[in-house]
Order: sequence, then structure tokens, then C-alpha cells
Amino acid sequence: MKKIYLIIVAAFIFILSLIFSVFFMKVTVVTDNFETEIALNESVKYEDIYLISKSLYRTKEINVSEDMIVSCDDTTTIGEKKLVIKYNYKKYEINFNVKYRVDFVVDNKIVNSQLISSINELNIPSNIYKEGNEFIGWFPEIPNNIKTNIEFVAQFTDKPLEIPTLKSPSVARITLLIPPGTKYFSASI
Repeated sequence: MKKIYLIIVAAFIFILSLIFSVFFMKVTVVTDNFETEIALNESVKYEDIYLISKSLYRTKEINVSEDMIVSCDDTTTIGEKKLVIKYNYKKYEINFNVKYRVDFVVDNKIVNSQLISSINELNIPSNIYKEGNEFIGWFPEIPNNIKTNIEFVAQFTDKPLEIPTLKSPSVARITLLIPPGTKYFSASI
């Protein structure tokens, strides 16, 4: 009888300690790798979020899975959004911002990528250079406002052949480099 009583008391204490640890469990949401700014229409990378659960007995790291997501605001409009995660009957909110992605491309390579909410935040790259060419602008032209993700491609023209001009009559030696395959060439001095 005494043995049964001790088993019941031990079980009761164990159950009380479990309940106590659940009530006093501290859960921390860790978003170190989570992108708090994402581009319009991109999916939220909830895999980069994890929870650290600390109780009286242990510390546990929990990766967020799709079944833990209660709700996630859509990313089809810009602005502040919210991701809600449920763990152990509690909800945790994570804020993120949806912005427009603007890419600047030179020779099929993105040389600058920005996330912006309005055209006023846009930093247009300067000093765009391509050997033997002259930068003439972006295509399409930079608009007054922005309503979607957009890519601007650098436009170039061949640099014209520069022939030096002489201010006074004198003898000058001019070397012209004519590309192979050029059929006609004229110059006046």
C-alpha cells in the first residue's frame, strides 16, 4: 500500500512539474536569416525562422514548418505584412515588409538590385561603363512612379571615332585605327 502511495505521489509531482514547465516555458522567435524585406510576389521563407523553447528542464530548438503557420499576409501588394506562427497553443507574430524589386542590368548581369516602396527611394547607378561604348540611358526609361517589380537594362552606343582638330596650320601625324572589314572610310583635315 505504501508503495502504491509513493508511486501516486511521484506521478502527481511529475505531472505538476510538466504543467509548471509548460506554463513557465519561454519561447523565443529567432529570425536571424529571415528576410524582413522581400520583393513583391516572392514567397515568404519561413524556413529561416526557428523557435527556442526554454523550460525548467531543457532548451530546445524548433524549426518552423508549414503546419505551424497560422496565417501569412499575401505578398501581392506592398507594405507591412505579418506572419503568424502557432506553437504550444500560443501565437507568435513576425513582421516583414513587401517592396518592389528594381534590378539594373549591364551585359545581362545584375549590377545593382534594390527593394523600394516608392520611386523616391530609388538610387539610380551612375558611372555605367562598357569598353568601347558610350552609356546613353536605361531601358525602359525611369518612370515617375513604380507599381511592380522592374528591370532596367543599360543602353549603349558605339563611341564615335574621335579625330583631333588642329587650331593652327601645322604638320601633324594622325594614326587611325580602322576596324577590319571596314569597306569605306573618309576623313577630312
